[in-house]
Amino acid sequence: MASRSSAGNNPQLPKWRSAASISWRKAPQPALCAAMAAFDRIDILVNNAAIRVRRPFGEFTAEEFDQVVGVNLRAPFLVSQEVVPIMKANRAGRIINIASQMGSIAEQNLALYGLTKAALIHLTMSMAFELAPANIMVNAVSPGPTMTEYNVERTRQHPDYLAHKLQYLPSGRYCRPDEIAEVVRFLATTSASNIQGHNLVVDGGYVIH
Repeated sequence: MASRSSAGNNPQLPKWRSAASISWRKAPQPALCAAMAAFDRIDILVNNAAIRVRRPFGEFTAEEFDQVVGVNLRAPFLVSQEVVPIMKANRAGRIINIASQMGSIAEQNLALYGLTKAALIHLTMSMAFELAPANIMVNAVSPGPTMTEYNVERTRQHPDYLAHKLQYLPSGRYCRPDEIAEVVRFLATTSASNIQGHNLVVDGGYVIH
């Protein structure tokens, strides 16, 4: 979540930021109350929490289903609903959902994760359609393979895994975290003021291969 001060020198960039981790079992109100208490407004919401469980379809447990859906879909749904009245009062807002290229394609052992990300992409479009009259812009970013700390360590331990993934990337490399962050930043600026309901895939061409 972010609040942009009207006294800031650059209207494109948020001057203040607040990060909150949303448990799939908890309501979002405490985090939102803390942000409002600190900044008195919320202009930007980035729904970035996610977990994944890898199993062949038919082997997922009900508990795993509840956990993955709770974090990947329930949390952004409920947090966004809580933020909307605040943004309507501000007469503007930006909501950016971090989805995944797995929401657009199928991959082995990722049916549950892909399901939640596909649903998040659809939720993005539905929110954008309904909230546009309130000047609330809603978009999604779908990262592809990215060199997070986890993937750096994984590819170091399993070089064959990196070679396998690279054959599906026309760009010939993983995304860098800063490349994903820059896309999110762009969608939060006034430069993206007429982009609405879009799922921006940043994956080096993974989904077109």
